[in-house]
Amino acid sequence: MAVVALWENKLSIGSGAAAAVLVVSAQGLFALTDSFVPFVADDMSIWQFQAIRAALMLPVAFAVAVMFGSWQRILPRSPGPVALRTALNVVALGAYFAVLPVLPFGQAAAGFFTTPIWVVICLSLTRGGAPDRRMWLTVALGFGGAALAVGAGGEIDPLALVPVAAGGLNALSILVTNRHCRNEDVCALLFWSIAGFLVLGLAGVAVVVYFGAGAAPGAAGEVLFMQPSAVGAKMLLLAAALGVSSILGAGLLMRGYQMGTSASVALFDYSYLVWVALVSSVLWGQAPTATGLAGLALIMLAGVVAVAPRRRAAAESAVAAAA
Repeated sequence: MAVVALWENKLSIGSGAAAAVLVVSAQGLFALTDSFVPFVADDMSIWQFQAIRAALMLPVAFAVAVMFGSWQRILPRSPGPVALRTALNVVALGAYFAVLPVLPFGQAAAGFFTTPIWVVICLSLTRGGAPDRRMWLTVALGFGGAALAVGAGGEIDPLALVPVAAGGLNALSILVTNRHCRNEDVCALLFWSIAGFLVLGLAGVAVVVYFGAGAAPGAAGEVLFMQPSAVGAKMLLLAAALGVSSILGAGLLMRGYQMGTSASVALFDYSYLVWVALVSSVLWGQAPTATGLAGLALIMLAGVVAVAPRRRAAAESAVAAAA
């Protein structure tokens, strides 16, 4: 199969091109999976869905660890950093998924995809150096694009700021992963992330049952405090399909990053926004506005500026090494 050949880098297209195809495919799966969250929320509590999907995915993640050698691959080497990384990741994605049913998909995705810009800010601050012009340009483009995207209707909905904040938490999760979980097995990170979503879903169900329906006003309160209900075969099948899609997307993304250089492959992460616009238009009839598209373009440009190689610095390093 072409997919297997691509995974094993046996196609004659080069590792960089193969990595790009894998990452773009992964982002397409993520966009398709995420777009079904509002549909699920019409028939099921968002927290109930998270719990059910995680409960179905957890045995799959365990089986993957066994298939790749041993179930012990799910055991973290450093439980503290893995727990912190899991908490940040689960809260970030949980907040993003919670607003998907009440915000246009493209608008929420644009806010969440400020993550790379948040990463640049955090790296600059933690390195102790003064922000350079490149960083300020990245921040200006990224948050300017987010402001256009989340306020595409002329006014900024306070709920539209939730994905932006979630993007910041997701950036912290990435930094913790990079600095403190580099030696962790991917199976362990995947397994405990899914376990974290199971805890989040069960906790959410407990909260809405305790406070009851209508505990918060407005459309957001109606979605967040929707009571658990009986789950039919259709919803179980959909939850399982979305769970498998998420695991497959994560695998493609990890393989893509293994095959290509981080700077070049990271650019293709922004294909998620293109997929979002396409999926929103084709499946759900939510065509992005001109202002929204301008915002998406600015966010992608910010990503290019953030991760593009610093050629002058590389050249100077090469000259110094040669000397």
